[in-house]
Amino acid sequence: MKKILWLTENYPPQQGGMSESCDRIIEGLKSKGFYIHVVHFYRKGKPFKTLTKQNGTYTYIPVTHSKAHTLHLTATYLENNFEGEADLIMGWGGNIVKEGIYVIHKLLGVPYYFCFRGNDFDVSLFNAKDVFNLERLINNASGIFTNSNDKIQRMQRVFDYTKAYFTPNSIDLNFWRKTPQEVQQAMDFRSMHQGKIIIGLFGFIKEKKGFTFFLNALRRSLVADRFLFLFTGEITATEQTLLDEVGVSYEALENVSRYELIPYYLYCDWLTIPSFYEGMPNVLLEAGGLGIPVVTSAVDGMKDVITDGENGLLFENLNEEDCALKLKQIAKMDEEERTLLGTNLYQDIKENYTLENELQSFVEIL
Repeated sequence: MKKILWLTENYPPQQGGMSESCDRIIEGLKSKGFYIHVVHFYRKGKPFKTLTKQNGTYTYIPVTHSKAHTLHLTATYLENNFEGEADLIMGWGGNIVKEGIYVIHKLLGVPYYFCFRGNDFDVSLFNAKDVFNLERLINNASGIFTNSNDKIQRMQRVFDYTKAYFTPNSIDLNFWRKTPQEVQQAMDFRSMHQGKIIIGLFGFIKEKKGFTFFLNALRRSLVADRFLFLFTGEITATEQTLLDEVGVSYEALENVSRYELIPYYLYCDWLTIPSFYEGMPNVLLEAGGLGIPVVTSAVDGMKDVITDGENGLLFENLNEEDCALKLKQIAKMDEEERTLLGTNLYQDIKENYTLENELQSFVEIL
């Protein structure tokens, strides 16, 4: 039984896609025979408390005001309690883990692997303070797991690193199902907005999510009046002004937990992901898992999943005019063509983005 010391800043009870993915993969690997010591950097946990779990342990690491101080205490605790207890270390994203994993692996004398699942690679690549740690982390890792082929190419070009592996996200469609009540709720909503093409952008509004970019493209398209734009999250006063200027009907929806999002997806004819950089966002698989077609920037995991014109629509990253052309295409598209794109995306996700495939991509390397 191979034993893994798993360092993470994202793990339940924290919410969010990174925490959900981390938990899913850890439990899946346990089912494959791995014994996993979860080391969780968490601001609300009991200081340095290790609990015995099924096929592993769980350790709270208190996060202090200083990353260096936190990591120094962590290294001491791990040396005292886990030396000889792990065959390898896995780092699951996050700034603290990025900065500490190299030294911890040296102190414990075992190899390490690292997962880039979100934006931690993209942000560090152009940050003068972070790039040294990033280069050291990558060049000394026994392997890097990432859910974006774009990131693999950049690691090769920038760091001449050739041990990065594509490990796409997954979704369990047995649990991702719409209920009759949710279908009725969506039908009621859609009946109030007949004649509009309903397009959603869900998740926290961050600069890299392309919210302003999408609104500018919508204005360029000259078909903004055909759409009802749904979004979740708070926006700035500047974004609100632009939203009002574009001339699109819109509704701001309350941020809710993952499974409460299902009615929001069902409201929509389309989901849009205009992000400038990403991993492989959960909303992509979640929308596709309900047969909702996606129009998205051709970058990172979105480009890995979507084939333009076959199971969705792609526009060139950062290109407002190209995005506007896709919105015009959507405005002219009939329901049969739109439904076919959603059906094709659903079938692709059902066949290729399963938990078993995700786990196998780890097991083959570890």
